[in-house]
This record gives sequence, structure tokens and C-alpha cells, in this order.
Amino acid sequence: QSIVSEALQATMSELAAAAPPGAILEVGVYLGGTAQALERVARAKGERLWLYDTFAGLPWADPDKGDRLPVGQFADGLTFEECKYIFDHAAVQAGIFPHGGVIPPAIGFAHLDVDQYRSVREAIDAIVPRLVPDGVILLDDFCLPGCERAVLETPHKGDAPLRLNVLEDGRAVLRRRGMP
Repeated sequence: QSIVSEALQATMSELAAAAPPGAILEVGVYLGGTAQALERVARAKGERLWLYDTFAGLPWADPDKGDRLPVGQFADGLTFEECKYIFDHAAVQAGIFPHGGVIPPAIGFAHLDVDQYRSVREAIDAIVPRLVPDGVILLDDFCLPGCERAVLETPHKGDAPLRLNVLEDGRAVLRRRGMP
């Protein structure tokens, strides 16, 4: 049962479908609602879906960086085994992203739903070097102070490789500038 709104699924599906060729990632699977939408897009585009989760809830919290949720929050989501069963064509990775596991070399679209400063910061740092030109990162939790801080610390002005677009629903999009 999904707690994901149809509007979010539509926005995410549209962004992922329009993204350039490359792997499709989701970091933070929880109950799998957005992963289902991404799976449909990945199949339609002939791309591989990569799903990453701790399967134990949030791994850390730093209130000094703006985090408001406790360690372990969202531990009631899918188990690793359930995720592998439901998304049998996806590359399902257990652990704290990006530590351990495999990350594809060319990423066209990534959805980050990790809720905390450090997780957002480390995910962006790992994904951006692999993000293809015009590739997209959809940040689910830009409305949370820790996540916003992590995103705003990412270079996205002037000659930086990323453009930031804040959406009306509290999410944000980072897009890698295309090659000149």
C-alpha cells in the first residue's frame, strides 16, 4: 500500500521519463510507492532501476545540521527480502548509501528520499560525478532544514555543474548542466 500521492508519482515519472539515458536510482525506498513508479519508467526506457535502503530506518541524525527525525525512523518499511521480491528486476542494495554496494557509472535520474543532512550530502557527493549531462536528482525532502542545508551547500550557481529548481510542493530538482 502506497502513501505516495498521485501528484508526486506524476512529477517524478515525468522527470525520470524526460531524463537522458542512464541508470535510474532511488535512495530511500521505505514502502516502495515511488519505486513502483520508477520501475515503470525504467522498463519503458530500457534502463536498470537501482534501489538503495538501509532497511533499518534512518542511520543517523544531526540536530545541529537541522535534522528533526530520530535515528531508526522509518524502520517499519519494506525488508530487504520484500524489496527484492517486489522489484525482482531491480538492483536492490542494502546498507547506508553510498557506503558499500555498487553505484552505476552513468546515472540519468536519481530520487533521494533520505530525510537527513548527512544522507543527502553524501548521496549528492556520490551521484553528481556519475550524473550524465542534463541528468536529474529529485530531492524529496528539500522542505526539511537538514536536507535544504545539504542541497544549498552544493555548488549550483555560476559555472557550477548543477542548476537548482525548488518546486512548490517542498521538493527540489538538481539538474546537471549539459555540455556546451
